Parts: sequence; C-alpha cells; structure tokens
Amino acid sequence: MRNVSCLQGPQDLAQIKKYALNSLSEEERLFVEAMDKKLKAYLREEKDDFLTFEEVVRLRCLWLKYQHLKPFIFPFDPQKKIPKIYRNRKAFIIWTVWRSYHLLGEEDLEKASLEAGNILSEFQPPYPAEVKEKAVRRFAVIMENTGYGCLTDLLISFWKEKIFPYLEGIWEFKWKLKPNR
Repeated sequence: MRNVSCLQGPQDLAQIKKYALNSLSEEERLFVEAMDKKLKAYLREEKDDFLTFEEVVRLRCLWLKYQHLKPFIFPFDPQKKIPKIYRNRKAFIIWTVWRSYHLLGEEDLEKASLEAGNILSEFQPPYPAEVKEKAVRRFAVIMENTGYGCLTDLLISFWKEKIFPYLEGIWEFKWKLKPNR
C-alpha cells in the first residue's frame, strides 16, 4: 500500500539531488543514493518497501541542512527593477529570505528590510552582536503591525539561522528568473 503521508520524502530527495548532491558528506551521499535506489525500485513496483518514517525524517533534516543551496526564484529581474529595496543588496537579501518563509504586507516588509539593510551597510561582515541586534530590532519595530514585530527569541533565531548566513557570506545568495511558460 502506498503511504501518502510520506510524500515529503521523495520531494526532499529530489531537492537534495538537484541542489545539494555535490555538497554532501560521504555518509550523506551514500544515504541519498540508497534512498534513491529504494524509491526507484518502489516506483517500478519491484519492491513493496516505501521509505520508512525515519528515512523520511532523515531526508527532511538533510534537506533543511542544505536548502540554502537552492536559488531563490523571481518572476522579475530584481536588477532591472528600480525600487529602493533593490538598490541595497543587504536589504534585498533580507526581503527575499523573510518573504520566502512568511506571508505578509509587501510595503511593511520593504521598509523594514531597507531599514535593517541600511544599518548593516555601515559595517563589514562578520557583524558584531550589537549591530546584528540593532538591525533586527529596527526590522521588528517596523514590522510590529504585521504581527511579526515583537523582538522575540524566535525572531532573533530566524535571523541567526536564515538571514545572517547570507549577509555575512557564509552562504552564497543565489537567485534565478522564473522561466516563462
């Protein structure tokens, strides 16, 4: 019987193969290859063994570890658009990463990203803790009316895990245009 609840596993496996295969450790690569063989055998109906829950969870964790390698996809060319947000690379990265994880008002996000980006533009990475806090605090103040504005450990953690690695050059910020169909 096909396990519909575990469809996330094949999707994560596909993302890992497409974007992260060259970055995996030897152990991770062997695991991905084994899962790929197992899934292909299942889809060809050669075997009844679908991915186990533990394998799905391990694939999910692996994808979350490497998801920063997937480029952000835009329906427009940010370099050709002229709004303020796109003139400040740091603000654009903040706007892009935040927007990919949260749904909220565009205008507030642009203002908040630009303010935080302007603060960070005055310094070179790696940013001192007080500069990071100042940028996140300014972002939070502007975003307050969206419900994300309170400066909580969750907000600070999100910036630390998802935004600052791009801003400080730990992760490469990649993007591409959405193909026209």
